[in-house]
Amino acid sequence: MILQSHHFDHPTLKNFHFFREDTSLPVVKEALTEISMDLNLFLGVLNGAEIRSQEDLLSNLWSVLRFPAFDGGGAYNDGGGAYNWDSASDWIGDLSWIEEQSNGIIILYIEPKALFVNQADIFGLFLDIIGDRSEARMSNGPPLHFVAGPINHRINNFLNILAVREHLCDECLYGWHSPV
Repeated sequence: MILQSHHFDHPTLKNFHFFREDTSLPVVKEALTEISMDLNLFLGVLNGAEIRSQEDLLSNLWSVLRFPAFDGGGAYNDGGGAYNWDSASDWIGDLSWIEEQSNGIIILYIEPKALFVNQADIFGLFLDIIGDRSEARMSNGPPLHFVAGPINHRINNFLNILAVREHLCDECLYGWHSPV
């Protein structure tokens, strides 16, 4: 993966960036922090160590992306205490409360392996939603980029069969470079 500002400075269809297991996580975090500061991008970090299920992922999305609340309840809470993907997808497509203070958004998902191993279908659904919502934003909103890793070859193979294949950054996926 090559972490350079040109990956993040404009809306693009190739907005999914992955790094593999031999890449230094502190280097990735430092590079993304610098890029987000230089380009005035919001950097939201999902900690995969806390995400093993759909409920964990939705709860972390709530916190990291600061989804607004309705009536004191969850922004994407179905009223019964459970989070749902329809509302989460709507909020990911909006993000206006973040855009008011930034030129775009980077979601960094550290250690996605736990969710992939426990619920690969939910991992795939999440990527599909991020892909759909970021594609819709290309014409009417600041860029939304997704960075995840470290990933292994099994996750890499999974990514290549998903409907989000068109969003994968070729430099990151095929170059398998270390951050520069």
